[in-house]
Amino acid sequence: MAVSYVKELFEGRRASDSQERRRTYTRVYEVRTTDPNDSGYVAGGASGLPRGGDAHPDDNAAFVVRNDPAQHSEDPTLWTVTIEYDTQLSSTAIGRESQQVDSSGETTTNPDSPSEGGQRQENPLSRPPVYSVSFETVQEPLLEVYTGEDATLPGPLLNSAGDPFDPPPMVEKSYPVLTIKKNMVSFTYATLEMYQDSVNSVTWRGFGARKVKVHGISWESAFENGITFWAVTFVFKVRYKTWDLQILDAGLNELIPAETDRPARKRPIVQSRGETPTSPLLLDGSGRLLAAGDDPVILRVRHYPELPFADLGV
Repeated sequence: MAVSYVKELFEGRRASDSQERRRTYTRVYEVRTTDPNDSGYVAGGASGLPRGGDAHPDDNAAFVVRNDPAQHSEDPTLWTVTIEYDTQLSSTAIGRESQQVDSSGETTTNPDSPSEGGQRQENPLSRPPVYSVSFETVQEPLLEVYTGEDATLPGPLLNSAGDPFDPPPMVEKSYPVLTIKKNMVSFTYATLEMYQDSVNSVTWRGFGARKVKVHGISWESAFENGITFWAVTFVFKVRYKTWDLQILDAGLNELIPAETDRPARKRPIVQSRGETPTSPLLLDGSGRLLAAGDDPVILRVRHYPELPFADLGV
């Protein structure tokens, strides 16, 4: 009682569309069983054949209403299985396809099958995610400005003496907030703990790495059309220059590189006249005092967990 192959045939395909907008389709399959004594139950139930209640691949309003296996007289292991689709379902087909047997032997309603009256019950888990975009305004320190004749050259914000402002001025900026709602079979606290406040490790939905952060995930249990599921809401916040922390490299100490007989060490900065500074001085990104005329260095700190957002399934 086994099937060696299933192949759809081009010959025998049919379609019709009546004035009442009733559409029907026929698809034909060749099925080979391994035992000539196998019945039509084996051939018609072969893996790869459409099942009762399945939608037509080109018309999601037409469903399988008939599975008709026919055995070849010359070769009893060869079967032709005719599958018929219809947009109008009979009450007999509805009753048969809307029932399923669970593991305990009890008959229950299949929520994926057509309901009474010929209307197929929607599976809430098959609905596509719902996306929405809004904007939020935040206050953040201004560390970088644009200079040059066309104001396209980025550079650090400095006062007229070439020093950073301490503290830096705060400015208002607007950023996108992406909200995605999706029905899911399950969702766990472990997933929430893993992804909360994480950023995308690789490009996700057109945003480069570390530009999107999980701001929040909420979910609630729901029950619809005989199916229990979780209605999950994801909120993502976007930063076009990544969520890396940007800090102007400055301090009161400098790092002295390691020497043959001495490890690297830190010492207070001593200015040309021997005095020590009372406010941070610019550093060169390697812990040394920035040379006169060199561009200030802005450090980037990657402090959020980085995870592949594709694993969230949204």
